[in-house]
Amino acid sequence: MPTTEYSVQHAVALGDEAAMGLLTAQSSNHLCGQVVSVDCGGTAVEAVVASVCNINAYNCGVDMIRKTWDEATGGQSPGIAQCTVSLKNTLPMTSASPECFFRPSSETGNEWYASVGIFNTGGRLPVSATLNGIAGTFNGGSAFFDFSGSIGPHSGSSAQFITTFADGTSISVPFSQCTHTGETYIWSSASTTPATTAPTTTTSASAATTSASTTSAPASTTASTGGSCSAAWIQCGGLAWGGATCCVEGNTCTRQSDHYSQCVPTPSTSTPASTTAIPASTTATPASTTASTGGSCSAVWVQCGGLSWGGATCCMEGSICTRQSDYYSQCVPA
Repeated sequence: MPTTEYSVQHAVALGDEAAMGLLTAQSSNHLCGQVVSVDCGGTAVEAVVASVCNINAYNCGVDMIRKTWDEATGGQSPGIAQCTVSLKNTLPMTSASPECFFRPSSETGNEWYASVGIFNTGGRLPVSATLNGIAGTFNGGSAFFDFSGSIGPHSGSSAQFITTFADGTSISVPFSQCTHTGETYIWSSASTTPATTAPTTTTSASAATTSASTTSAPASTTASTGGSCSAAWIQCGGLAWGGATCCVEGNTCTRQSDHYSQCVPTPSTSTPASTTAIPASTTATPASTTASTGGSCSAVWVQCGGLSWGGATCCMEGSICTRQSDYYSQCVPA
């Protein structure tokens, strides 16, 4: 999430457990930046959707930071609770109007690429966007759109960033008025409600409530057998990561880079070394790669690498994959 002033002081990560229905990150028009209400038997808490949890593992409903867990559950000990979750039209930021942010591919910007998003939309879900007439594509699971083409410089730009929402409305903002997001905003997990002993009764979510979901407990840093911790080979940390930061028993959360930590099987103490091979990171960040005639390679001006990039890492013949930053490499004419 962009660094700015937030009026909503709680945050959650949404998973893809079946009970989440249309609130899962994969099928919900990219809910990052929207606000949901979470009620697990304590106080209904409004929280910003800041990330996803255990994506494609289908074992996480909602993962909460500690202070959100304490209020939503009424001070239950970390674990698993039954909760109801619903989408709200609350503005998460202190601003009273939509806010535009962009992420350049380098400190000086790039006239051929930008990642731009509109936030603080009051529950309206973005479905498409254009910048200077160029159609954008969603940047992973976020609410940012990526644009490749002649978008021009940000400073003094007269290009319009136009976002269309699921309800048919749209917003047009001059690209030059979009704020550069430097660092990712991190919500404090400090509890605002003292923990109490677990309630004597726990109510499950109503079967008629379509937003019902089994909700994970806040993460810890030690291995656990609880369902809230990540399984083997699943992400457990990294900058901007809002999911579980612990691993199920028998695994250790191992740092791969500043942006990615992964649960790997803990080596047995009875053997001199683990025989389990750690799979390579799924993120590709080539500084440059040779051109290829393969149909799976990226075309000119299209992304070909960067942290969290899962697409092609080669370029069509006549182009070369050139590193712009840790987060973005792009096919440029050779």
